[in-house]
Amino acid sequence: MMDPELAVKQLTPLADYLSKEIGRKVVVVVPKNFIEYAENLLQDKYDLLFDGPHFIGWRIQKHEHQAIAKIPGELKFVVVVPEDSTITNFKQLVGKRVCGLSSPNGMTLGFLDLFPNPASLPVIVSVRSFEDGVECVRDKVGVAAIMRNTVWVKMTPEVKKGMKLLHVSDRSLPDQGFSVAKRMDTATVERIRTALLNERAKLDAASAFKYLKINKLVRATSAEFEPFGRLLRPIWGFHE
Repeated sequence: MMDPELAVKQLTPLADYLSKEIGRKVVVVVPKNFIEYAENLLQDKYDLLFDGPHFIGWRIQKHEHQAIAKIPGELKFVVVVPEDSTITNFKQLVGKRVCGLSSPNGMTLGFLDLFPNPASLPVIVSVRSFEDGVECVRDKVGVAAIMRNTVWVKMTPEVKKGMKLLHVSDRSLPDQGFSVAKRMDTATVERIRTALLNERAKLDAASAFKYLKINKLVRATSAEFEPFGRLLRPIWGFHE
């Protein structure tokens, strides 16, 4: 989760920019932890959010939110194992320890979605970063690691040494994006979308774009996000 104090500082310029563009006050609200965030999502308290495709998809399904803008590109996960591993198929990971970012990370949930039987899931060993996942396997804490495909591609030969690809996801998710609540009127939604896609946003809210790792935003549709809301089913509160 974001550090609340730092997040508010970095994101306030974006809120100020949107306030000016849409003629309504926009305030940054950052939850202290995932529990608070989940409770607010379940109660549909947020009007405008930036988060992952599985959360956007879930809100579209449950609260009729609308996706309006996204980071261009796609999200895919890969599974890597030691070069001398006897594991040749991801199905052999049932019941085994696999290193990955804690749920509700989208890559980890996408991996767990490969195992339809809840009684036959791998055991996720929590790590702080995808790079730490590789070290987790090297230290024999887990037999495999999950990470985003682009992270694996960009890793140096030194980091990859002794590791190999076991599985590449055959399904892509849209990247992170912005969505709005059903209660937002159409005119305001379009003003927000236009403001986010305007090149001025990167100038007026440069710190926010850098903090959220956004280089560019493109128009998004709800249809491309909705199917991935089901990835949250293993998370308590989102399972119904």
